[in-house]
Amino acid sequence: MANKWQELWQNKKLDNETPTLAKLIAMVGWKTDKGDLSTEAWLDFIAGFSGKLATKPGDAILEVGCGPGGLLLPFYQQGHPVCGIDYSESLVEICREVMPAGEFHAAQASQLPFADGRFDIILSNSVCHYFPDHAYAEAVLKEMARCLAPGGRGAILDANDAEKQDAFMEHRYARYGGKEEYEKQNSELPQLFYTKAWFVATGEKYGLSGYTEDQNIADYYNSKFRFNYFFAKR
Repeated sequence: MANKWQELWQNKKLDNETPTLAKLIAMVGWKTDKGDLSTEAWLDFIAGFSGKLATKPGDAILEVGCGPGGLLLPFYQQGHPVCGIDYSESLVEICREVMPAGEFHAAQASQLPFADGRFDIILSNSVCHYFPDHAYAEAVLKEMARCLAPGGRGAILDANDAEKQDAFMEHRYARYGGKEEYEKQNSELPQLFYTKAWFVATGEKYGLSGYTEDQNIADYYNSKFRFNYFFAKR
């Protein structure tokens, strides 16, 4: 799945900076109209979906597309066994530095290097819009279901809502000063959109019972165009 997105993420580095949570958030581009999303808003977001998943102490957690580790770090600090995969080797190296007792692999999301049923919780945050097509996304969801323990829970977070695609694109054009400039800078960086029904139906194929809800993160400017899919393995 090598493409311009992979090249972009592979080039992300901290340049000898101390890898604070705020810097990890900034690396993955979570922005508000006033700058980077605050650590307080980020931790509120994590607490919100963690509660919906009924996360318990000691739950083994996997993140698919972990980036530099900003989502996993609070769970790691709480004592959870954490694992992550990302196709960017440079971001995986940051995870290993930040969470030395965790397990991290440079791998494709469609080919998870883990045994069946290993994890209690599987997460994927703000990643699925980078997938090349829905067939790849289905392969990822199938792999997540395979690696999830019976009764385990998971979430695919911050997915592009197909029903809001036109509004999202208008918003993007405005941020870049017009459609022409946006397309000039992003012609090789497409984003994939999903219907909510697609996630629910696809998950059912692989033994996942799920539901969706709109994303709701204060001041995060993509929030109104995104949704979350929560699921549990039967």
